[in-house]
Amino acid sequence: MDKAKKMDYQTDLFTKELLKATFDLAESLAEAEAIVHFISANQALNNDQNALELINAATELQRKVYDGQSSGDDLSNDLNRLRDYQSQISSNAVIQEQSIARETAVAFLREINQEISQLLGMDFGALARRPGAGC
Repeated sequence: MDKAKKMDYQTDLFTKELLKATFDLAESLAEAEAIVHFISANQALNNDQNALELINAATELQRKVYDGQSSGDDLSNDLNRLRDYQSQISSNAVIQEQSIARETAVAFLREINQEISQLLGMDFGALARRPGAGC
């Protein structure tokens, strides 16, 4: 086999092996308990209209307060309402379950990234980041 054909064969083989390993990793991650639990908790949140409305109302009020659109007495009223929303959010079981599941899934994926990165000698997760997207 001449050198050019040998290189093409090795590149094709490497690409096929890498592609298979990538799909196997994605499949395994999709079946991991932390990811499955997050998907389930996220669906539950998306199906709970009251929880979504609570999050949206708190987010909008928080944006209004941070943007300084309130003044004087309005600000204190808005801050009180915001504290009330935050209290409701922290006592909402669906929201809290999704938040805990998200944190668990992120920690799991960071651990996987760290293990793969150590094996490769580079930040594996950086390969998935879009240029200019930050961390």
